[in-house]
Amino acid sequence: TDEQFDLVTAAWSIEATPNPARCLRELLRVLRPSGTLAMVFCSNRPTRRISARLLRQCVLMRGTGSFLDTDAIVAIARSAGAAHVIRHNCGGPASAISVCKTPAWATVGAAA
Repeated sequence: TDEQFDLVTAAWSIEATPNPARCLRELLRVLRPSGTLAMVFCSNRPTRRISARLLRQCVLMRGTGSFLDTDAIVAIARSAGAAHVIRHNCGGPASAISVCKTPAWATVGAAA
């Protein structure tokens, strides 16, 4: 059902689905308006580290996932109703974001 969870996490999963945009919309659908979605995923960020380049090649060769465009993921989250998206620093070909439907300042003092 819709809007059931205060916290939804997705670690290294959205990039392994056939339709990452649909997956993200589903994650946001089950999130309560005051909840948070925390996710980390393989992204197409440039990297100089050899270990990160090898990881990218292994994932692509095995066909176990893809490398997503972080800007596109943020845009999808916003179009699905996210009011606040925070990007977190990550190393290698990874991105981490926190997504809230309603900014925290809007729920301070609100009735439960």
